[in-house]
Amino acid sequence: MDLQSEWAKSAFDGFVAESSKLQDISVKVSNQASQPINERINKAVETFTKTIAA
Repeated sequence: MDLQSEWAKSAFDGFVAESSKLQDISVKVSNQASQPINERINKAVETFTKTIAA
């Protein structure tokens, strides 16, 4: 029983660690994917701001 309990705890700890890694990778990929869109939006806002100010 103790051996099985130890294995279950070890498996759960491994699952949590891998889930954390997956979450970090997902955030990194999302940020990289949205960066070009954010750059375009910022340029568009800058262009509109210059046009309105002039």
